[in-house]
Amino acid sequence: LLKNPFNYDVLVAPILFPGNSPYHMAFPGTITLPAETIQLVYFQAAQSLIRHGFKRFLILNSHGGNQAISRYIVDRINQETAGIAVELGEAAEPFTKRSTRAEPREFDRHGGVNETSASLYLTPNLVDMRVARTAPLTLLPHLEKMLPEVVAGDPTATRVFLAESLKAEET
Repeated sequence: LLKNPFNYDVLVAPILFPGNSPYHMAFPGTITLPAETIQLVYFQAAQSLIRHGFKRFLILNSHGGNQAISRYIVDRINQETAGIAVELGEAAEPFTKRSTRAEPREFDRHGGVNETSASLYLTPNLVDMRVARTAPLTLLPHLEKMLPEVVAGDPTATRVFLAESLKAEET
């Protein structure tokens, strides 16, 4: 149990690791579950804890590709149970510093620019940049056709391009 400034105890439940990342299946050992299975596991875990008297849930999603799933879990807990749930990122948003200039929200996922640059900043000792090399870019034909619009800065083309690029090979 952890003490918090509101003077009540906080129980940190066991971490549940199931996630949905079919785009990693090319890496041996990857386990990915359907979104329906994940939300059911988390929702039923919350229901179990509610039966034991717990009322408030803070959901921490550590994988950008699962944000929609965690939002759905939070919504189900709030709408279908006596519990109250919030997603940590959304709960903390009012307390984070914001830039004074408007910046468009980029479509960036796991292993993308934001996550890679944050990792390099936070844990630079884990990467030997002396051996880093620029990877050759190879695109499927339909993505190659979209590239001029993406390079020209078309935001819709960029979103579609990135969404297509992140699909599992078989889709």
